Amino acid sequence: MLSRQDVTDILAEPKIAETKIIDLANIKTILNLYSENDDKLKFKLQITQSDKIQFKLTNHHHFNTVGLLRLDYKGRHKNPENITENVPDILHKYVGKIFDINEPHIHIYFEGYDIKWAMPLDEYGFPVKKISSVSDIEDAVKSFQKEINLKSELSFSLPLFR
Repeated sequence: MLSRQDVTDILAEPKIAETKIIDLANIKTILNLYSENDDKLKFKLQITQSDKIQFKLTNHHHFNTVGLLRLDYKGRHKNPENITENVPDILHKYVGKIFDINEPHIHIYFEGYDIKWAMPLDEYGFPVKKISSVSDIEDAVKSFQKEINLKSELSFSLPLFR
C-alpha cells in the first residue's frame, strides 16, 4: 500500500515514454513509461476512448499495478460512502457523490481506497474542463502528461473519421 507521500513522489518522478505516438483512431493506447532517473521504475499511461460515446476519454496512470491518477470525461462514478484519516478534507464534501457523464472528474489514489475517490476537474484545477473535439482530446492528454511528469514529447496520429 502506498502512502500519500509515496504517490506524490511517484507522480513527481520524471518519466520517459518508450513509444511517443498516440493513434487517436485506436480505442485504447497503452504507453510504457520508465523513470528518467532509474529505468527499473516502470509506469503505464493508458488512454481509452469509447466507440459508443463520442469524446468519452479516460487517461489512467499506473505504477506497477497500482492506479495513481485517472481522468474521466463522460464517465460515471460513485465515491465511497465512508471517510478515513487518509481522505483529505477537500474530498469530504464529495462522500457518496455520484458523478454523471456530464461531470468530468479526476480520480486520486489514497491509501486504503486506491483510486476510488474523485473530484470535479474544476475544483482540482485541471485546465481542460470538457471535450468536444479531437483537439480537446490532445489538450487533455498533454495536460495529463504534465500531471504525471511525462517528459517525452508525444505526437498524435489523428483518425480519418470521428
